[in-house]
Amino acid sequence: MPILYPALLDSIQLTRRAGVFQGGKPNEVSSSDPLSLFVIQASFIIIFTRAIGYLLAKMRQPRVIAELIGGIILGPSIFGQIPNYMDDIFPEDSLPYLNLIGTLGIILFLFIIGMEIDFTVLRKRVKSGLAVASTTLAIPLGAGIALGVGLWKQFSHNQDVYFSHYILFIGIAISITAFPVLCRIQVEHKLTHTPVGAVTMSAGVINDVVGWILLSIIVALINADGSIITLWILLVILGWTLLMVFAIRPLFYAFARRNGSLDGSGPSEFVIMLSLLLVFISSFLTDIVGVHPIFGAFLVGLIMPKEGRFNVIITEKIEDVVMIIFVPIFFGLVGIQTDLSLLNSGTIWGYTILVIAVAFFSKFLSGAVTAKLCRFNVRESGAIGTLMSCKGLVEIIVLNVGLQTSILDRRVFSMMIFMAVITTFITTPMARIMYPSKHRPMKMDEDGEEDEKPRPSTEKGQLDRYLMVMQKMEHVSTLLHFTKLLESDKQQHHIDALRLVELTERTSDALRSETQEMKSDPLLGIFTTFAHLRNMICHPLLSLTLQDNFAETVAEQANESDLVVLPWKSHREAIEKEQQAGHQNPFDTLFNLQSASQRYIQFVRKVQSQSMASTAIYLDQGSVDDGDSWNGMTIFMPFFGGSDDRTALKLVQQLCNRQDVNAIVVRIKKELETKASNDTTTGQLTEYSPHALPDTIYAAQNTQQMLESETADDLCWMECIRVAGGLGMEMRESMSSKPLYEATGVAKQVKEGCSGQMLVVCGRSRNKENHRQELATILESEGIQNQPSALAANRFNHLFQVSAPPSPSTHQQIGQEERKTLGELATALIIKLVDVSAIIVQSSKSV
Repeated sequence: MPILYPALLDSIQLTRRAGVFQGGKPNEVSSSDPLSLFVIQASFIIIFTRAIGYLLAKMRQPRVIAELIGGIILGPSIFGQIPNYMDDIFPEDSLPYLNLIGTLGIILFLFIIGMEIDFTVLRKRVKSGLAVASTTLAIPLGAGIALGVGLWKQFSHNQDVYFSHYILFIGIAISITAFPVLCRIQVEHKLTHTPVGAVTMSAGVINDVVGWILLSIIVALINADGSIITLWILLVILGWTLLMVFAIRPLFYAFARRNGSLDGSGPSEFVIMLSLLLVFISSFLTDIVGVHPIFGAFLVGLIMPKEGRFNVIITEKIEDVVMIIFVPIFFGLVGIQTDLSLLNSGTIWGYTILVIAVAFFSKFLSGAVTAKLCRFNVRESGAIGTLMSCKGLVEIIVLNVGLQTSILDRRVFSMMIFMAVITTFITTPMARIMYPSKHRPMKMDEDGEEDEKPRPSTEKGQLDRYLMVMQKMEHVSTLLHFTKLLESDKQQHHIDALRLVELTERTSDALRSETQEMKSDPLLGIFTTFAHLRNMICHPLLSLTLQDNFAETVAEQANESDLVVLPWKSHREAIEKEQQAGHQNPFDTLFNLQSASQRYIQFVRKVQSQSMASTAIYLDQGSVDDGDSWNGMTIFMPFFGGSDDRTALKLVQQLCNRQDVNAIVVRIKKELETKASNDTTTGQLTEYSPHALPDTIYAAQNTQQMLESETADDLCWMECIRVAGGLGMEMRESMSSKPLYEATGVAKQVKEGCSGQMLVVCGRSRNKENHRQELATILESEGIQNQPSALAANRFNHLFQVSAPPSPSTHQQIGQEERKTLGELATALIIKLVDVSAIIVQSSKSV
């Protein structure tokens, strides 16, 4: 086969960089082979900004802050002071290659921003949103123009820039609001469906669109040589915009609908290709006529369909590459072009502080005062003003345009970048101070109005309102079993089904509407349908929040609930395989709980600590089956006393409302031994590790508290005896010097005599004497020592997905966390009854 273009191949071979073994330098600038240097530069930027982002994420700061600070550190401001650093890592001749990749990334990013904007939010609080948008745009624009006059006189030395263009650009830079960061903050802090969120979203949309229009106009004015050319540029852009909105948009919608891309399954590969091709064509057109290419990409994003999760899914397809590689390079390059060493005099720093003050207070005061005039309270007004003052990445993009078009010199550019970092950094903490969760309305509808629908009252002492918490698909079956047990002809229960969805750094998460996600969420759909078929009132709830905030979200939702149900699903197949293999270590079953990752244990402990309502862990080991094998159920409950046991006894009464459910409740009192015992109980504190979660099992009570608790136990026990006959409950009393042995012994007898299925219900036994030594004896009798066996270590690796075997101290700590979460009584029962499901109850703080 003849070789095509031999001259081209020869030139490529001649200009190819020499390898390192041939004396070549990978950081040498080469127009024919720029890859090596680009990889070095990109790696520096991405790794460094990610490391800073990890630290700032603890402070709830957006990633753009880390990317910008990382770029500033890598640039001439700090690392640039190292001799030959800039020449070796970021030489001047190599920056165009970085700029090309960064510009491509920012074009795609502006496309994503355009898809974020949903004009339907303008219907929410229309008058308030329009008023806030108008004042937070006009007043900062005027203040920025006034500031621009001073900056022009002090710093502008470019004779090619007109005075009017300069001050107008400064005004636009001061008046901008970063809608993507604003949207992210609202979703993260659950403000989307609050009155504050509705107003700021509406105002943010208007600010963003008007800001980009003004920016395109000012860039057109700068790039034009005369008024006639400026007019032609504006007419072409206006014509292209009208063509996009009234011709291309309807055709694209029709094609996408016919293609099935709007039915919820997402766009096809061809539709994604068509969308990206449209982005590049629009960017190319706006670039060649004299307007920045980002405006063309933003325009395409605006016309993209919002129905059928089209914008969410297409964002998911492209955002990882854009946000992980392209955008950090762009913001890193902006940081590298920022030289804070140019801010080297008192006058310059005075103007820098003035820029920050004007940028923040012009937005904050105009937004807050307008919101107050719209009848918001002081905290809500302050939150609106704070959120509208957020600059973020949109401000950085605008300033970069100013630097590229030579409106701003390096000194003023650095001043404005510093302002953007400060104003963005203070937005999140100020919003939390101004508008904490305790001052927000508890229930909101889709339009951000307070939902004043009254909840049905509950008879005192009854467990009627349940909050079912689910994170994964495996939790659904566990909660369906629990719901099935609650079914009764005597009482209609109210269930709030809370689905927790993790909010990540992805833009597509911020695009999601909790209301729309709730309607399409399969877990909520399955559970809600099942509950309605069981004649229960079920309210589906969905929360998009950070995983660290899961427990706080549950605690907030639990304020109107009687019992929070936390599923804990076991991996029974793995247990059966181990038993068939001859391993009979019951404690290892605790490490076969599929959901019992360390993170989930921490989540459960946090809920137990923060929730004002009672909580119940439903430990599902597959022993409760409501299918064809259902032959009734026997509930066994050991009653040791205390508020947890009293609440557990109420739950048992609720479950016994079914005709095919009976219960055996044994009250076990501690009998004093005649000789010294190793089981020291009175006043003994539960161990606490500084590396674990704060303890939620407490020491024994004082004498008065013990008397009050015993009196309450007696009253609860007598009341239960009174109604036991009609509920199929058998009440027994027992005395033993070893309560755990007594409870597990009776439980085994109940299991052997049970013709149907068995369920254990017990309290978590807080504020009671501990039985640590007795539990240790039980563990030892079952062959479980403090040192983990090889089998336990292998199971630990499989469960917690770690590559190296855990150390004995780690294994022991994990075991302690599980035992503290379940309680000593529940741990003993699970060890003795390996395959029996259990419900572990903790009473509310008001009991």
